[in-house]
Amino acid sequence: MAVNLIKPAVVAQCLGLRASEILALKWRDINFGELTMGVTRGVVDGVVDEVKTEYSEDDLPLDPDLATVLLSWKERCPKSEEGWMFPSPVTGRCYHASPIQQDYIRPAGRKLGLGDIGWHTFRHTYRSWLDFGLHGQTPHDARARFALTLTSNPAPCV
Repeated sequence: MAVNLIKPAVVAQCLGLRASEILALKWRDINFGELTMGVTRGVVDGVVDEVKTEYSEDDLPLDPDLATVLLSWKERCPKSEEGWMFPSPVTGRCYHASPIQQDYIRPAGRKLGLGDIGWHTFRHTYRSWLDFGLHGQTPHDARARFALTLTSNPAPCV
């Protein structure tokens, strides 16, 4: 998987966000000093709009290790006029989620013996981990703990 497409998958697994929310992130959405990420928009088929539900719009805590990964990516990220975190180096605009899933995520899943995984697999896995190991914690607390675990040991972050 191309380096610029690995990072969105890591964010998907570490924070449980929808593909549309990840691909619409801009660098201004992250406050590296306070370790937070604002989720305020989504992109579907190249159209940027509000997030899917009102519950999706939120400020999330970032684990310092995940923030370090993203800060390192910021230094190498293709530049775009609108400041996208994951811009296409060809167009400078947001990627479409479906081709990434079709061309990279599914083949990687098959190669690893995981079958036909997709964007939603990351979200479901994240939710399962919440249910399994972090009863009584808020989703924000859980996201911070999982981000630390996954960035320290990226094996679960297909």
